[in-house]
Amino acid sequence: MFLQETKQARRELREKFLQLLEAHDLDVIVYPAATQRPEPLDAGRSRYGFVSGTTEESALTGLPHLTVQAGWVGGAYPVGMNMLGRLYDEHTLLKLAHAFEEATRHRRAPTVAP
Repeated sequence: MFLQETKQARRELREKFLQLLEAHDLDVIVYPAATQRPEPLDAGRSRYGFVSGTTEESALTGLPHLTVQAGWVGGAYPVGMNMLGRLYDEHTLLKLAHAFEEATRHRRAPTVAP
């Protein structure tokens, strides 16, 4: 029974997100990519035992999700921006993410890998 209830709750949550998109004529919902302050390297794991992110909305609803570079804190710590879209509309997510990256030029190539 628990599995049935879980599946139903996921469907209801997905429907709420889709209703929000529809009610406000949105292509995507935009929100921060992290819920904790940035830490150097892997300090989040040692400090908290995990690294927190906000991809749960996509995982729980099955809606497509994409993260782009949204800026920098103190010029050193990257800040991400999540986009959550409609079912089977990954094309819109990719198009909007590309347009955002081109317009802002926030992304920097990693310095730890070629």
